[in-house]
Amino acid sequence: MRQPAATVDPWHDSYDYEDLWRLYRQMRDRPPVFSERHGGYWALTRYDEVRAAAADYATFSSADGVVLGLGRKQRPFVPVEVDPPDAAVYRALLQPLMTRVRLDALRPVIEAQAAAMVSAITETGTADVVAVLCEPLPVAAISALVGLDPDEAARMRELARGIMAAAQDQSAAALGAFQAFLTELIADRRARPRPDQLSEIVAARIDGHLIDDDILVTLVQGLVLAGHHTSITALSFLLWRIAQGGLLSPLADPQVRAGAAQEALRLDPPIHVQGRRVLTDTIIRGSRLRAGDYALLVFASANRDEREFPRPDHFEVRRPPHHLTFGHGVHRCLGMPLALLEMRAVIDQISSAWRTVRVAEAPQIRAMMWGHNVGMDRLMLTAEAR
Repeated sequence: MRQPAATVDPWHDSYDYEDLWRLYRQMRDRPPVFSERHGGYWALTRYDEVRAAAADYATFSSADGVVLGLGRKQRPFVPVEVDPPDAAVYRALLQPLMTRVRLDALRPVIEAQAAAMVSAITETGTADVVAVLCEPLPVAAISALVGLDPDEAARMRELARGIMAAAQDQSAAALGAFQAFLTELIADRRARPRPDQLSEIVAARIDGHLIDDDILVTLVQGLVLAGHHTSITALSFLLWRIAQGGLLSPLADPQVRAGAAQEALRLDPPIHVQGRRVLTDTIIRGSRLRAGDYALLVFASANRDEREFPRPDHFEVRRPPHHLTFGHGVHRCLGMPLALLEMRAVIDQISSAWRTVRVAEAPQIRAMMWGHNVGMDRLMLTAEAR
């Protein structure tokens, strides 16, 4: 259906959050439609079609960029904007960071940080948990994982905030500033290696050759930037859902704790859309997507597809997890174990520290940001200590 129709615009920053979900439902009820905005794009919204497209890199390529409107970049985001077989080579450089051994070593750091932050909230009674917990915890976690010192972590935090706040016409400058910072980090580790993971990445070789700085910049960018803003959003919405649903008592059950994290990720995914370039003509529910077209994979809509998830708008902690929040196929998110570790640490701490928790003020939610994700700027909760 190549005609004007109501469809999501990932660069429209004034959506009401609930209106966005109503729009997705309307889009799922009709065949994919084409929008002329931002160079033109199709939107795929049902679970089965989004999952299939994410797995089919021969038809839906990431190589022309996964953020609508930014196009092919001088520095593609490696490995997410690289198709197989090269994608596997670059992912292999980052996978050692997410091994059970590495994460088990990181666990005490994350748990200690979470305990201190939850304690601070408990002492004040009412606090903005985004500022006190959900934003600083992922920064501490990714800094410890990669090996950033306090000054580097503070600079990374500042520049990452700038990217997420940037409008479309400011995005290139914000991203450029972040990449300039990473270039400095890489140069420092080349000149003065440290016993940290960033130095290991910088010293890594492919086919016996050191990796070009341009590729290293986007490798590290994907690691630290994705680990920053997506985890902030995931933690914020997790706490919002728990406070809304009165779920502290059920969290005494370990199975409920695991289910709460997964269900929050399904219901309120940080990344709503990713783009793909169509390489061969294909037909989806009667709509003909032609080679050269651009397609949006609306993962958020797929997560609430009523054809796949009964009562899709309800927070059900015992629902079997098979959502698409971390993507699917060759570009499935490498940082999933770290995100779940952070969420579980927070759940463990609040379930032992708080007797009750409630929402004190309506949250400040931003949808959309930077062409593909949502965020929460402020969440005031009132917690009562046990």
